[in-house]
Formats: sequence, structure tokens, C-alpha cells
Amino acid sequence: MNIPAFNKSTAALTAAAIADRGLLGVATLLTTVLIGRWAGPEELGLFSLFFPVAFAAIALQESLITAPYTVFAAECAGAEDRRAYLGSVLVHTGALAAALGGVFAVAALALWLAGHPAYAAAAGVLAPVAPCVLLREFARRVVYADLNPQIAVAVSGGASVLQLIAMAALHAGGRLSAVSAFVAIGASSLLVGAAWTVLSGKRITVRRDLVKGHFSRNLHMGRWIAAAQVGDVVRIHMFPWLLALALDESSVGVYAACAAIAGLSGPLQIAISSILLPKFALVEARGGMGAADRLMWQATGWMVAAMALFTLAIGSVSGQVVPFLYGAAYLGAQTPLVLLLMAQLVIGVSMPAARALVALRRPDLDFITHMAGIGANLFLGAPLVLLQGVEGAAAAALIGAAVKAALTAAFYSRELRGGRLGSAAAEVQAVSLPVAPLPATAVIGAPRGSYAAATTSHNWAEDRS
Repeated sequence: MNIPAFNKSTAALTAAAIADRGLLGVATLLTTVLIGRWAGPEELGLFSLFFPVAFAAIALQESLITAPYTVFAAECAGAEDRRAYLGSVLVHTGALAAALGGVFAVAALALWLAGHPAYAAAAGVLAPVAPCVLLREFARRVVYADLNPQIAVAVSGGASVLQLIAMAALHAGGRLSAVSAFVAIGASSLLVGAAWTVLSGKRITVRRDLVKGHFSRNLHMGRWIAAAQVGDVVRIHMFPWLLALALDESSVGVYAACAAIAGLSGPLQIAISSILLPKFALVEARGGMGAADRLMWQATGWMVAAMALFTLAIGSVSGQVVPFLYGAAYLGAQTPLVLLLMAQLVIGVSMPAARALVALRRPDLDFITHMAGIGANLFLGAPLVLLQGVEGAAAAALIGAAVKAALTAAFYSRELRGGRLGSAAAEVQAVSLPVAPLPATAVIGAPRGSYAAATTSHNWAEDRS
């Protein structure tokens, strides 16, 4: 059976998702450029040490709260049930934000007592900033669940513009630093997130009797995804800390500049990833295991072409782009940039198989691949950093990405041979029937059909026309 092509509706959704991620990616790059140029390598290094913590917080929120909401919201019997579910996940987000704020406050106190005032200031400012960022991300993820990524573009664009304006104002007043940049991020996120929450108030109903049950169901589904997400953040962002421990914050700044440029492909990867998972479920339901496998290879081909073009484009100017954007203090960053570009190429090419593992209801295997990548990074990262500095860190990042990609391919091949996807006839029947709410245990290892129905009946209904 032929793989269904993207129709205009799906193309519009994909374009909006890419635009959303692109805005965030450009804002992140410009933030590092402004800090690097206006505040110097040391402040950029300090910012880069603590900025990944915000990514870890977002990964926890997405995995434990908003990703399960995206799946289970489609099963709500009516508008009132969905409003109650949205109210519950908003409470869950508030609880997570409060917990993380407390963790950052304690970490700041510990760092101050240990004699690291700069680190203590960065951790301390994250205590109020992280909850603001989580509110913004909550708004973005909810509109994705509603298949309205166009609103996510407005949220991301508004927050990005406000953030950059605030940073320019801080620079004009001579106050731009890593800590004040975090304040700008938090303030812009709070304004946009609060505006969305107020405008969406009629969609939200908090029912105290349902909050705990919704949390239990979300937790059972999201725990493996959360572990994999946090593992990915650790795998990618451990090297600034290794460089800080082994060398100095200026080396962290150089690595961060190279990583920011190499990571410009990230918005494309994330946007396509958000489309692939439900698309896998739909194609498998229509055409069975063979069609899903063909889609995986087709998506891999798309990623190979896109990532190869990106790598060649940036690689051709790798000797000039870092000092051009960040200044003369970043000369000599060509080799680490090329290595990090290759790491991004490997990650992007292996992403469709990783999404397919989750569609196969094996997020536990995806988690194992992340742990393998972290293990390779830790085993090789420390000696390579000591021997080669920033170049060694970039080389270790490439090796870790290759280990993760190889294990992902091996797991996917094993699961495919094992026939985990089930028969096409059974899947079509599952999608065509009304969807009953999944019990908390029906997440990993349960029959595939119920999950396919939950993900396709809402997200990809327009593709059936």
C-alpha cells in the first residue's frame, strides 16, 4: 500500500510547527550572541552552564504532563471533561513549578555556602524564572494538542521579541549578564504565558476530585518518556560542566557558541518529530507493519537530505561563522563546530527510528539508547576534555550520538522482526471503533490498537479525507 502523502492541512501544521521551533531556536541563538558579544565569554559560559537546567525542567513538564495530555485529551467524552482535564494538568504544572523553584533555591544556598557566588546567583534566579518558563511552555504544548500550532507561533514569537527587547535594554543600561538574561527570559515568558491563561480561562475547570487520578494516569505513561528526555538533556549538555571543571568558563563559552550554531537544525528536528509519532500510528493502522516501516525509511531519507544540506552549508563557512557572530575571542573554533555539526547529523538521521520505537510502545528502549549515549559521553568525555579541551568535548559528543543512533537502529530492527505492530486488519478495526478511556496500566506492552486510536482519532482525522 502506498504511503499517504502530506495533504495541505498536514503541510500547514508542519510549517507552523517548524516556524514555532524556528522562532525559539533563533531567539536562543541571538541570546547567546548578545551575551557573548556584550557581556563576554565568561558570562556566556555561566549562562550556558545553567541554561540547560531550563531545558531539563521543560523536558520533565512535557513528558509527565503535556505529552500524556496530548494523547488522553482525545478520549474525553465532552467539552466539560476536557476542561476538567486541562484544569488538572495546569495544577500539575503549578506543582512541578513550585517543586523546581524550591530545588533551585536550595541549590543556590548550597552553592553560596560552598563559595561559588556566581553559580549561586544563577541558580537563585532560576527559582522564579523556571516557573515562568513552564507556564509559557504549558501554553505552547496545549495548543499543539488542539492542533493549533499557529497559536504556538504567536506565543513563541511574542516571548522571543519581548526577551530580546529586554536584553537590549539591559545592555543599554550596562546591566546585561548571565543572571539578568535569565530575568529577561522569565519576565517575557510570564507575560505571554499569563496572557494565554487569562484568554483561555473559559476552557479550564479545576476539579479537585480528578486531579490525583489524572496525575496517576499521566505518570504511568510519561515516566519512561521523562527519563529519556532528561537523559537527552544530560547527554547533550554535560560537556559545559566537564569543561568548567577541567578548564575554565571561557572554554565553556567557546563550546556553547559552537553548540548554538550546530544546534540551529534543532527546530527542524523537533518539529518533524512532533509530526512523526501520530503519523506512524495512522500509517500503521492503514497499511500495517510494512507501511510503517516504509514511512520510517522515507522519513529517514527526508532527514538525511535536510541534515546533509545543513551540515554542508554551515561546514563550508565553519572557519568564519563563529568569530563573525560572537567576536574575535572565538577564533579557532572550526574543528569543534564541524564535530558538533556531524553529531547533529547523526542525531537527526536516527530520529525517525527513535520515534518509531515510541510508536511501537517501547519508550523503555528509547530510554536505554539515551543511557548508552550518556555512558559513552562520560567514559570518553573526561579524558578527551583533559587531552583536547573543547575539541575533545565535541569529539565525545559525536561518539555519544553515534552510540545512541546505532543502538536505536538495532532496537528498531529487533522490534520490527518481532512483529510488535500487529496486523493491519486488527489496527483498522481498532481505529474505527469508539475509544474507551485507557486504564493506567495500558501504556507499555498493552495491545497496540488502543494507543493508535487514541493518537490518530484526534490528531490526524483530516488526513482521512
